[in-house]
Amino acid sequence: MTSKVILLVLALAAAWPAQARQPKGTVKLTDAKGKVLAFNDDHEDIGEGLNTHHADSYIRTTLPSNGTYFVQIADSQHNGGDEFTYRLRISAPQVDYALRIVPPQVV
Repeated sequence: MTSKVILLVLALAAAWPAQARQPKGTVKLTDAKGKVLAFNDDHEDIGEGLNTHHADSYIRTTLPSNGTYFVQIADSQHNGGDEFTYRLRISAPQVDYALRIVPPQVV
């Protein structure tokens, strides 16, 4: 049986974005034998507008079968410390959409 899954990693820092060291999380999904099934470093969400710091990672994949899988979270810049937090969400895909209307001209 296959299962669809979403992995979302939010990279947070207590003083971000004012601090010089900003967290930049990565997420890797492997099977029980260590084979990499999916990897993401920077997920660009066009819904975020002009955001140029894509520190969050996102994987949407279908697991090939029932079994054991491992998720690894890391910082791609090898930063770290007590001020850094990484939040992981693992869930089934949810029906979701965003409606964006852009006027043809601004008056």
